[in-house]
Formats: sequence, C-alpha cells, structure tokens
Amino acid sequence: MNNYTLSQIELGSSVINQISSSAMNNGLNKILLAGPIDLAQAAVGKISPTMSFASSQIKTLLAKTGITADVITAENYLTLWLSQLSESATRTAGLKITLDNGALIPQSLSIPNGSPATLSLAVSMLSDDGLAAPVTVAANVAHTIDNTWTKELYTLGDVAIDGVSMTGIDAVELNFGVAAGSFGGKVYPTNFNVTARRPSLTFTTYDLDVIAGWGIDGKRQAGAITIALDDLPDGVVRGSSPITITVYDSIIEYQGISASPGARASASVTITPINDGTHDPIVFSGLA
Repeated sequence: MNNYTLSQIELGSSVINQISSSAMNNGLNKILLAGPIDLAQAAVGKISPTMSFASSQIKTLLAKTGITADVITAENYLTLWLSQLSESATRTAGLKITLDNGALIPQSLSIPNGSPATLSLAVSMLSDDGLAAPVTVAANVAHTIDNTWTKELYTLGDVAIDGVSMTGIDAVELNFGVAAGSFGGKVYPTNFNVTARRPSLTFTTYDLDVIAGWGIDGKRQAGAITIALDDLPDGVVRGSSPITITVYDSIIEYQGISASPGARASASVTITPINDGTHDPIVFSGLA
C-alpha cells in the first residue's frame, strides 16, 4: 500500500503550489429498492462530482477566475497531484486526478491582518456526453514536485470605506456569492450555468468613530471603497505591488455594536456591492 499527501495543482500552464487543503466528492445518488427485509436492488441515478480547494496563491487564481468563474477545457485542464510518500525526502510518483471539462468558481477570500490571505474555490466537473466520467484517477504515476515556487503572499493593507480611511480591522471576508449549477446528461452533468452574482464584504472594526455617522438604517455609498492586499516578500517589509479591491456602489451597514467591560467595543460591518452600470460589483486591480 502506498500513502499520499497533497502536492500541487496544475491549471493549464499555471502551477498552484500553495494549497492548504483539497477535497473531492463523487456526488453519487444511489437508488435503493427495499425488499421484505434486505435491500433488493441498488442502482445509480445521477452522479455530480465536485472538488474544492483552498490556496494562498491568490494572484494567479484570481487572474483566472475573476469574480465569477474560469472554464476548464482540454487546454486549460485541471490536475490535482498527491505525492507518494517514501522513506526519504525524494518523491518521484503520485496520485493524479485530472479533468478537462468543467468550471472553477471562487467561493470566498479571507484577508486577515498579518497572516496570508486565502482563496477558497469550488470545481464543477462536466462530462462530454453525459455517460463518460468527467474525471480520471490514476495511481503510481511518475511525478516530480515542481519546486519553482511563485511565492505569492498577501495580507490586509489599507482600508477606505466611503472615502474615509478605517483602522482597527482584524480581517475582511469577501463572499463572491456566485450562484451556479451543473445540469443535463443521463448520468453525469454536461452543462454549467452561472445564474447570479451576490457578493458581500464583511468585517469587524474597532473604529467606531467612523461608523457613528452611518446611521442604523444603512448608508448608500458616496465615496470610494478600497481594500488593499499588501504583498509580503522575504523579510519584514511590505511589498510595493498590492492587489486592490474596489467597490464603486454599495449599501453599507453595521449590524450592531458589541461591548463588554474591560474589552474593546466593536461593530460588525456588511457591504453589499451593486453594479453601477459601468463596473462589476467587485473590481480587482494588480492581478496582471
């Protein structure tokens, strides 16, 4: 028996090394027919396999998915590698999971202050004809770990809400809110659609002076909303190539103020971006 550990993902010509977790679900729908005592028949209805993973290599991945999805094709294939463990540090074989039809959908982006930002993604797998499995799994495949690391690390930088600089924020969470689904095919799905985008930004702040003027009924954005993700090169300094999130129109609300003796009071803030007719609800810059 061989043992394996998470290695890397190939996404077309890009290699994603910085993966913190991955999972695959076969999505099998069993149809069970009950007999007088035992099951009399077990059939397979539909199979809708999916995959998910999380990575701090956010610049490469966001350049591909944007705020909606990236189409997986024969040229832009996705391969997940699990390295085969050995008695030494040398790893020359692996478990290879490959698909060449589907979609890669961003789910959420966690941006802590002082720790690496992490992007969580979902993969929808599609069959070419509805009968052939959309994914292949092969063991003991020759595989050498790519040690040419991209080294993409980002953390929370400057935040401006409605044109006003805000401090006292420990982390920002971006939920992409992509409503999507796969359908069609006799056994496996053959089609994929995005039906809606409902992104939101949430954070907790100790900067109550800023939110005091917003009112409890929500505030329509008037100034700029920008959230910088500072790059972290080697050493203790921040880099000069941040990724910036910009929202051009939104509803801003704080959902209550929490306070207790001897602790800093805080407020939970939710930003609901709106398409202003010119820009997407969420705009990324600095990905090129």
